[in-house]
Amino acid sequence: ETLDDIDDAELQFEAQLVESQQNAYANLELSQTELKKLQDRAANLERSGHLINDELLGYIEQGRTTIANLGVQIEQGEQSRDSKAAEFDEERRVFQLHGCDEEQLAHASW
Repeated sequence: ETLDDIDDAELQFEAQLVESQQNAYANLELSQTELKKLQDRAANLERSGHLINDELLGYIEQGRTTIANLGVQIEQGEQSRDSKAAEFDEERRVFQLHGCDEEQLAHASW
């Protein structure tokens, strides 16, 4: 309805994205710590002459996959920030067009 509404929506989006990114970074740190523990455990087993069982190897692989997925999630969040900023800028531009009415806004392609 107003430029303030657009600004408020952008602020809300940014706040949600920041929270999501913080959660992803926290999960990434936790996953990296857990993977390190698993790898240390596997190394200790090898050094002591024991075989590393399939279960432990599976947990290590899961950890690597989780870390990779979180990396992708974090990168997508940053890309989302950039694309949404451009969308909000476009909304402001269209809203400020002389003679622009709600119908024109509704049919604008973003």
